[in-house]
Order: sequence, then C-alpha cells, then structure tokens
Amino acid sequence: MDGKSFDAAVQRASAVVSRRGVLRGGLGALAGVALGLVGLSSGEVEARRRRRKRCGAGGPCRVFVTENVYSGMLGDLAGADKICQDLADSASLGGTYKAWLSDSTASPGTRFVHSTGPYELVDNTRIAANWAALTDGALRAPITLTEWGNLVSDAYYVWTDTYVDGSGGTSGEHCENWSSGSATDGGFRGVDTDAGSNWTQSGSDTCDTSHHLYCFQQSGR
Repeated sequence: MDGKSFDAAVQRASAVVSRRGVLRGGLGALAGVALGLVGLSSGEVEARRRRRKRCGAGGPCRVFVTENVYSGMLGDLAGADKICQDLADSASLGGTYKAWLSDSTASPGTRFVHSTGPYELVDNTRIAANWAALTDGALRAPITLTEWGNLVSDAYYVWTDTYVDGSGGTSGEHCENWSSGSATDGGFRGVDTDAGSNWTQSGSDTCDTSHHLYCFQQSGR
C-alpha cells in the first residue's frame, strides 16, 4: 500500500467510525488492526507510511558497493549503470540503479533523482537522510556492503570522478569517459571505508587498475 492508498484507507475508516457513534470505539480498534496501527506512536505510524513509499517518491533508496572490481573501461556511464542494474537484479533488490560516476558531460548531480527520502545500505543502515544530506560532505556510515550484503574485504577503492557535492571532477580523470583501461590514462576515485569526503574524492589511479563502483537506487521498491 503506497502513501496515497494508506491515507485514503485511514480517511474511509474514520468516516465509518464517525457515522457509527455507538460503535465508534469498536470500529476504531478494528480499523487500527486492519491497518496495523494498534499500539503505534504517531512517529511509528509516520515511519510505516514512509516505508510504503517508493524510492524516488520519498521512500528509502538502496545503496551498495559492487562485490566485483573493474578497470576504467566500463563502457561509458551507460555501461557502468548497466553493471549496477545487473548486479541489483541478480541480488533481487528491485528498482532501477545507476552508478555514482561522472564523466566530461554528466554527474550524479545532473543525472540522479535527488531523493527526498533516506539512502540506506542493503541491511537498512542509513547513510543519509536525503539528497541534501548525501551531498553535504559526510555520510552517517560508509558504503561498505555489496549487493549481497557482504562486507567488502579486498580492494576498497571505488571509481567516481565525482566530488562530495555530486558534481563531476574538474581534472578530466575519468578514463576517457570510462572507455579506457590504459595505464596512460587516469581516473578519480573514492574510498568505501570512509564516511567523510574521501568516500568519493580521495585521489586517482591509472585506468588499468581495478576498483569497485557505488550503485544508487533511483526508483522502485
């Protein structure tokens, strides 16, 4: 049940209760049981309403770091997005996903949905309350869980070419728009164990190096 359906159900139950004065208490309890609200505080009710919303519409959006590592030859931004989508699908996460990655023309700031809801790891650990919090310079927790919920334990660098505010890097270190795996080209990267600005902007490596990707849900449940 999404947020609108939830509100409509509450309104219908309330209308019935209002028309049946003598049964008001009993019907109110019945409506509460039907909606799963008995014994919940107003904050818990609101939390349940938010959970029913979809990512991209105020609901939580999943985030993971890829279990696999890749050279800078990702097949451009579309290829990197496909990697994220395929991994999310293989883990049955649901929704649509894009890579936290910039090139010379686009960045997460321009191509991502700026969620008004929280960003969470696959175990529901919250890393940011919304897009503004995600891009304010620090995360609540580092992005260390993969699409399968495993803790990354090998190479921990992540290709990004993205500053902490979601804008693209200005150094041109994007492995020729993520089409090069050459040792003569460079790519900007972050560190997945860091919750400060280094999570996305910590230095650069040659494009023949293999690193992870960050994947962010854009819509869906």
